Amino acid sequence: MTPAGRFVLCALLVAACSDNGNHQDASTIDGKCGASLFFTGELVDWDSTESMFCGVFRAKFDVQGGTSVIAQAPNGRFELCIAPAATTRVDITPPATSVCASGGNYTIPGIAIANQAVINTGKLFSARAITMQRLAPFYSQFGLTYDAAKAGVFVHVEGTPHPVTLSASHDAPVSYDGTTWTAGSTGLNVFFPNVVVGTGTTMVTASGAIGEGSVPIAANTFTYVTLVGN
Repeated sequence: MTPAGRFVLCALLVAACSDNGNHQDASTIDGKCGASLFFTGELVDWDSTESMFCGVFRAKFDVQGGTSVIAQAPNGRFELCIAPAATTRVDITPPATSVCASGGNYTIPGIAIANQAVINTGKLFSARAITMQRLAPFYSQFGLTYDAAKAGVFVHVEGTPHPVTLSASHDAPVSYDGTTWTAGSTGLNVFFPNVVVGTGTTMVTASGAIGEGSVPIAANTFTYVTLVGN
């Protein structure tokens, strides 16, 4: 089953882009985005695969300056209406406990970048959350040690893959081809570990891919970016 096929269209939809900042349970909301942008995608477990799929159930998505929603779909689908803007920051609070067979606890928050140019392509926004039980073994697999004073940047690439680069200093990147994580900066997903936070932003580039640009980063937080290669 493809990622798009996993989506359940009736799962959750924020009806309007209000500025009241109130929490909304998506299972009770029904409506359309109207003139606002429809930002949708998936948040799945770090080790989720097509054959062993596991979504992140009940993560909270907070639109900067807007509303929030708890994603109710077990496949990790989220849907938001956001005000038109080149980029919008959406803060992610993962659920405390993983529903995957391996179990574990999610504690690292996220920052999703809703990029209007990427949204307009209709391509999938995809992000992955890692449990604390999986974190140390994953980093050590590549000779790394997790540094909570630094950030992580996770880049999902749709379309033609290109080498992805960051302007901020970081440890050696690793990439995912849909089955296996290996060292490198070209793949379906590219992850940059232990990114130096500095002024709190970094440039993400990939040979002119749609979605390139400056994104926020923070200590002990993963920033999620989707690029569309051309």
